[in-house]
Amino acid sequence: MIQYFLEILRKIIVVNLLIITVVFGSGNRISFRKLLIVSQNDTETYSTNKNQIYAFRENITLNLILKARIENMYSSVFFSEVDDIILDEDTVYNKKIISWENYNSQNIVIKWYKIVPVNLDTVYFNNYNSLLPWANIEYEEILIEEWQNKWQVSLDSIKSYDEIFPGTMRFKAEIAFLGEFAETPGIASRTIVSGDYYSGLNEDVFRVGILGNSGNSFADYLCLFRNIPFIQNCGSWNNSWEEHQTVKWIGVNNKAAIIRAAELAGRNLHKYFDKLPIPQYNNFELTDYYYYPVIRKNDFYYTRNNKLVNLNEFLFNAGDFIIYRDNLCVFLNDKSPVNSIHKGLSNNLLDNQDEVIFTDKSSWNFEKINKAIGDSLVLIRWKKRW
Repeated sequence: MIQYFLEILRKIIVVNLLIITVVFGSGNRISFRKLLIVSQNDTETYSTNKNQIYAFRENITLNLILKARIENMYSSVFFSEVDDIILDEDTVYNKKIISWENYNSQNIVIKWYKIVPVNLDTVYFNNYNSLLPWANIEYEEILIEEWQNKWQVSLDSIKSYDEIFPGTMRFKAEIAFLGEFAETPGIASRTIVSGDYYSGLNEDVFRVGILGNSGNSFADYLCLFRNIPFIQNCGSWNNSWEEHQTVKWIGVNNKAAIIRAAELAGRNLHKYFDKLPIPQYNNFELTDYYYYPVIRKNDFYYTRNNKLVNLNEFLFNAGDFIIYRDNLCVFLNDKSPVNSIHKGLSNNLLDNQDEVIFTDKSSWNFEKINKAIGDSLVLIRWKKRW
């Protein structure tokens, strides 16, 4: 027992000597080993490099973790501005975490990038009979000027925040100092399948998803597919749903997006994969109101009986479907015309200022209802409310 405690004491002394040497011995040569991005919100105790999904407008910070080796040191250290870190589901011993300023007063060069598909308005196809069967999706790394030379950044400080979120975005960072260089995975990090990449970025590329703010869990999860390419026949290289391009945030079509969003919201609808959103296809088990046409007159939508379409949790509301021919959108937020007595706020009526999430064979995005799908609509309601 005494020997056990002596060994623990020895390790503590060694680690503390390491810290002292790093802090006061900055003349030693440093060797960069690995750079990672971690995220954390206000309620989380630890920052983690696990790809995360957060609620709308949470205060989220991204931090860099640089693993490095100092010449003649016992083990690697971690340079960071946060103390509590989980990397690959393992807790980092906080005695090994050091601020860069405590090691070297010289500035380190830091660059941040957002990684986006080059063509979000393109319909991609998988060719299962080709040597390269998966859609070749091109990405680009766009420099984030406002985040340069920062170890820690606030996610909502990015100038393009409202163009990205709610939605999903991947990020990359680089660090350079006196000939040393490290970077997080970027556009070259693809999933390898039989010697060919699997069309999109792999899970090593740091990803953040921000939910919608409609109050409907299905619709809010569907918002995550904003910025994700549209693949007409998206699928899985091994017929496993866990490896599906939709699950891997590589590409999505209407059916896959509905099933995955419902799954993330806690409902398993896989047996209805080819039966949504049309109610008669699912034998009216999940959805009804087919056929329930409405038409826009001036700013508002009316039924065949010339009655205004009311919005509430028992009739038509967030998460319900709207279709016109082959076009589909999902109702998100109730808003009123700015020239009405409600002045843009909720009015519990279906009108042309209401917001939907839709896809016109491109990445899912947000739009006013009349611009997204038109003036003549068919409403479809989920029977079980979300």
